[in-house]
Amino acid sequence: MDSNPVKKKIYIIPLVLVFILITNVNAGSHIEIIYEHPAATHSFLIEAVSWKSFPINCLAGDTLSGEFTLTSNGNLFLGDQTKYDNWLLDGIDFLIVDAENYELWLDEISTTSLFEKKGVVELSWSIKIPSDGTWYIIYNNDSIFMKQVEGSIQHISRSGSSFTFVVGLLGIASLLTAIFMFRKKK
Repeated sequence: MDSNPVKKKIYIIPLVLVFILITNVNAGSHIEIIYEHPAATHSFLIEAVSWKSFPINCLAGDTLSGEFTLTSNGNLFLGDQTKYDNWLLDGIDFLIVDAENYELWLDEISTTSLFEKKGVVELSWSIKIPSDGTWYIIYNNDSIFMKQVEGSIQHISRSGSSFTFVVGLLGIASLLTAIFMFRKKK
């Protein structure tokens, strides 16, 4: 029976590396909605004269697409059941910008957007990402009324299936290593 502690550590190292790769997590500020899924639906309230953003890490050639609608059910002000359907007349501004332009936009400096629509109530969109980096999907409400946004975002990455395949292979290799190690003990 071989009980060499060095060999046992060698088997554990790939397991630890796989778990580190699988549990990679991003963090963001309170004004960003962290996007973690390749196809995500969302429903959120944008306060008056406010905005929400989705940061998404993309590679050149990836496609971002989605759609959204502003809704109103008359229950956005507590205690006031009046229907505010005229909120929808204002619309919101929708932008997609890279990280550099996002910082400029935050500082209220003129930006260059990859995609921009102003005063929209409903929108379906699709855009091909020109360069690697973090891209921001921004919903900007410059109205004095709150807005309820319901929609979805889809991120189609040219490398998504490759990454899943590599992580899957590493997971299988680690699992087989662990099984081999425990069977060898018996």
